[in-house]
Amino acid sequence: MKEQIERQMTLNIEHVIPKKPKYIIGLGLWNLYFIFKFILFYLEIIDFHVIENMAFASFLIISINFMWLSKLKQIINIVLGFLLLHHDSWLPPISRLISSSNMLKDFSFTYLIELLGRFVNFQIIAVMLITVVVFIIFKPWIRFTSVTIVGFIYMSIFHQSGDSTLSVSPPLVQSNTVDTRDSLSTAITDTSFKTNNKPKDIITDFYNQQSSKVTHFPSTFDSESFDVVMLNICSLAWSDMKESGVNNHPLFDRFDIMFNQFSSATSYSGPAAIRLLKASCGQTSHTGLYETAPKQCYLFDNLKRLGFDTNFAMNHNGHFDNFLDVIKKSGRVNSNLQSLDGVKVSQHSFDGTPIYSDGGVLNKWLKERKRNNSLRTALYYNSISLHDGNKVLGKTSSKNSIRSYKPRANALFDDISKFLDNLERSGRNFVVVLVPEHGASLTGDKMQIAGMREIPSPAIVNIPVGIKFIGKSIHSRTPKITISEPSSYLSISQLLSNTITKGPYVNGVLDLDSLTVDLPRTNMVAENSGTIMLLKNNKPYIKLDDDEWMLYPGH
Repeated sequence: MKEQIERQMTLNIEHVIPKKPKYIIGLGLWNLYFIFKFILFYLEIIDFHVIENMAFASFLIISINFMWLSKLKQIINIVLGFLLLHHDSWLPPISRLISSSNMLKDFSFTYLIELLGRFVNFQIIAVMLITVVVFIIFKPWIRFTSVTIVGFIYMSIFHQSGDSTLSVSPPLVQSNTVDTRDSLSTAITDTSFKTNNKPKDIITDFYNQQSSKVTHFPSTFDSESFDVVMLNICSLAWSDMKESGVNNHPLFDRFDIMFNQFSSATSYSGPAAIRLLKASCGQTSHTGLYETAPKQCYLFDNLKRLGFDTNFAMNHNGHFDNFLDVIKKSGRVNSNLQSLDGVKVSQHSFDGTPIYSDGGVLNKWLKERKRNNSLRTALYYNSISLHDGNKVLGKTSSKNSIRSYKPRANALFDDISKFLDNLERSGRNFVVVLVPEHGASLTGDKMQIAGMREIPSPAIVNIPVGIKFIGKSIHSRTPKITISEPSSYLSISQLLSNTITKGPYVNGVLDLDSLTVDLPRTNMVAENSGTIMLLKNNKPYIKLDDDEWMLYPGH
């Protein structure tokens, strides 16, 4: 009796669960892979390349029943599946990730754990879990290979992957003057972007046009002396200030000139520092950065020729990624690095090395400056206080570097503000230039996790640049200026040249309109090794290695 009941139950189950005809070849568990990708595409987390995915599905269906060949094909399937998933994602090319992986050995263990946590996307984990559960429940009744095929048909009809067309408008009308106020924003127009739908030609035209630009410094320094203080700050962009809530810090109200569309032209520290120190010539390609340039391109060489003694200070040792050598060799800051003896340590870097107080380093320089007899001095100062992965000493040490960014930024801004107070009390003349290297990428985007800067997106390269004139002899100042035209390092060089030529410390009138009248315009083009971005019609387009141009995801 018991055997009859069990037999009947088996027959009932077989009746409910239809047997799969032997002649139907399916994708099996690989259906999960494709359905998962359909959902991620719907959620706008990845792209979907229809032809490549259909070709992969066809390859999966091919059945090989010969011993080790079958196992080999399974391994190949997994490798191809991973590569195709990466191809469908908006992550940087694997070659770019591998080329940067050699730096990981220098990262502290706590920073590596923090980075690993940023890769965890709970939305994706939830999608995977739901997809697996639905697949298991309905697999006996639904031929999921048919579902996958329907998905392919839908994607083939209604979706075209990628955007390789670059829409370019004609250049603006040439103008002979600059009005840098927000209410009037006409400017000398960079004609490098011509009416041309070929991105390669657009970039070639841009660099060709930039190659002819140079700042012509006066042959002699005939005005009253002043010192130049160049504050090169790592990991600070407008987007970071807004995200962290420090965009209203009073420091930025103290600058006489603010640039709100200034391009760092790169998203990495070494190249950014070189670009600043080669500011006296137009923007070059990433490869051109490391080539010897004409002497007139080096900003500190130009200042040295006019009688400036060059000084060099940092709040770190500069060993990571050979940054110290980059400054000296490629940037030609041929000065001894200021000693950090006696300066308080405020943080530990992402590689575990000490980071010293910005206020301590800067005020130590000022004390030494008061003791020497140099007629005029140019300081290059580099700070990594805002770099990703830093650990603050004291009560905020338990925070990860994303959460500690705001207190770190406030501390840095407070230090710089107090340093400006000390400069004003010194009785000397100064031109202070605050120029970040690049942004911190606090929020990340579809292509990059927070803190990742492989691709120089607009959010990373649009940096706040401020100029402050300090001098007791200045008794009259025109209203502060915000420069809203696209600009880059050449504008800083030209502004310093104008200050030397027009001498606001001689006549006592700081005429900002006169100092900024001929600042060059530079459209936003940014480049790292193998990666390039250009902004046109407020839309960023990128090219990764040898791939096609595409609209930056999310725009």
